[in-house]
This record gives sequence, C-alpha cells and structure tokens, in this order.
Amino acid sequence: MSAHRVAIWRTLLLGILLITALPARAEISVTDDLGRKVVLEKPARRIVALAPHIVENLYSAGAGEWLVGAVEYCDYPEAAKKSPAWVPSAPTAWRP
Repeated sequence: MSAHRVAIWRTLLLGILLITALPARAEISVTDDLGRKVVLEKPARRIVALAPHIVENLYSAGAGEWLVGAVEYCDYPEAAKKSPAWVPSAPTAWRP
C-alpha cells in the first residue's frame, strides 16, 4: 500500500474516531396533540409504559431500568412485576 493511501486511511479512521467519541448533544423537540411545543434538553430518563407489550420491548432493548410506571397487567419479564408504579388500564372504547 502506498504512503498516500496509508495517510488517507489514517485520516479517515481518525475522523471516524473523533465523530464517535464526541457525546451526542441534541435537544429533542416535539409538538403534542394540542399543538404545544415540548422541548427536552436531553433524552428522557423516565418512561411510563401504557401497554404490556411496550414493557416487554423496553426490557428487551435494555431500557427496563428507566421504567418508572406500567399498566397493571405487565407480568413479563419477571422484573416488570416489580415496577414501582402501576397505571390503571384505560378503557379500550375510550375516545377523546
């Protein structure tokens, strides 16, 4: 490999390392159903799951430690039964 190619690869790898080493800092901005803008300066660290399948997905994604509330029927995985707060299930026929 020529010295020029080695220099290009080193520069490329250094750039990739620098980009991935920098902490991701971006605020999160969403608009709710009432048209209000909600801005989070950093990602949310507390999650309330309103359906059992969401609890399963959170645990399988490794985010179970951020779960602070779940609906009463969450029984899988076993750790989900120890959720600190239970949210009553909403009626399925409820319409806003």
